[in-house]
Amino acid sequence: MFGFLKRLFRRRKSVEKLRSAWAANRTPAVAEDLARALLDRGEIDEALRLLKEAYRLFPRAERIRSYYHHTLRRKSSQEIRSLRRAIATNGRAEIYARLAELYRYLGHFEEAIEVAREGIEKYPEFSGNHLAIGRIHYTRFLKTSSARDGRQAAECLQRAYELDPQNFKTLFHLANLYLTVGDRNRARQYLESLADLVPGDSRINDLWERLHSLPEDGDVRAVDYFTRYEASRLGGIKDERSEPTPIEVTEGFKKKLEELAAVRGVEEIYVVDPEGREITTVAEDGDPEETRSALTAMLEGARLNSRRMSIGTFSRGVISCKRIKIFLYDLEGNGLAAVGDASLREDLIHRKVAGIAEECFCETQRS
Repeated sequence: MFGFLKRLFRRRKSVEKLRSAWAANRTPAVAEDLARALLDRGEIDEALRLLKEAYRLFPRAERIRSYYHHTLRRKSSQEIRSLRRAIATNGRAEIYARLAELYRYLGHFEEAIEVAREGIEKYPEFSGNHLAIGRIHYTRFLKTSSARDGRQAAECLQRAYELDPQNFKTLFHLANLYLTVGDRNRARQYLESLADLVPGDSRINDLWERLHSLPEDGDVRAVDYFTRYEASRLGGIKDERSEPTPIEVTEGFKKKLEELAAVRGVEEIYVVDPEGREITTVAEDGDPEETRSALTAMLEGARLNSRRMSIGTFSRGVISCKRIKIFLYDLEGNGLAAVGDASLREDLIHRKVAGIAEECFCETQRS
């Protein structure tokens, strides 16, 4: 007991010293050390306030940005647990929408859609869950340029608009969606509603400028805007993407890999960089060459196929036979393979790899 109190006192003393250092000399390094100390003490809200201020002072500091979004993810995960308990005891309509939004932010699109659909089944006239699904498809559409995702986003957002025509987020996403695909008439319709709702808003003025810069269409009745946009992007996405970089093998990354390796039935895990070189391996036995070859082939296929199926921040594939299953993941150009027996559950492996993706990559939360 005495040892615990002694360690607790030392941690508090360290935090106070770092707070004094931050007050005297505001640098990214001091902010990072103080944020880490606050997170170690479980003071997530305090760490968020600090990092938000540091991010404002040092917008080019990548590590501050990474810590900020890492802390946001921890805060989101904490809130998800709370909302899950709330659904079990008092499942109000807005709880489903908020939970779906948090899953969307974390890149867990399947869980987000599942929760929002559950909310729609219970509260079909509540617009928030239709908006949540629309935002999921909208986010995927921005990643994949898929006409299917675009149409689903439009359908869900339109339903949310019908149920609540005064919702700013619904109108804003509809206007952005149609501006993206070049549909001037529909974009103008929602921009006019936005202008009536919040006159003089600078964000709306920016959208009007985008609208005026769009080329005029001839016979708009003959235009399938989503299909046309998808076709126009097929040749451009590959060149516009930044070069993928190898995963940094941090302690958090190793811990997530160990959690995946602990799943019953998982025998081997391999991680390779964008060039197919091994980053790390968790394997008991067996020849890894075949698995590495499959991973390298998948990465090459992802580079060639600019319209790869995006699931949050990663794509996936499964190779199975009577005896084994190989789960292949493309994590922003890096490859991960989990090898195990044929009884392995895909949803369980997918959820564990989603946690690895969260640990590795930061994704800016969209408004």
